[in-house]
Amino acid sequence: MIPSPERFAEKMAERGIGDGDRVVVYDAVGLSSAGRAWWMLRLYGHDNVALLDGGLPKWQVEGARSTAPSRSFRRAASPPFPAELVRDKEAIRANLTRRAEQVVDARAAAASKAPRGNLAGAAPRPYPGEP
Repeated sequence: MIPSPERFAEKMAERGIGDGDRVVVYDAVGLSSAGRAWWMLRLYGHDNVALLDGGLPKWQVEGARSTAPSRSFRRAASPPFPAELVRDKEAIRANLTRRAEQVVDARAAAASKAPRGNLAGAAPRPYPGEP
């Protein structure tokens, strides 16, 4: 699921992220949340986004983390919604027979509940209610 452009803009503005800002995303425990944040920022038009290689743990070990307090202030964000880059359930199902697009499930193989393929669905979902 992705948020509406309005909700996304509101959440970015609350965090002090505005149009054209440089954004670096990372996670602290090796989940795919940083990759998803990178994708979502790119989806909504933020071209200047980087994914921190190795995440926060690697950067802490290397001593590259700043200890300066961060300040955030509200910024204006007005993301477009590129509908051509998003597929809903109906479009995914139609593609099963049409095979016009390649679909990649980026979840861990044990966590995915794909009806076909090598994905097991054995691990618990990381987020309650995730399809």
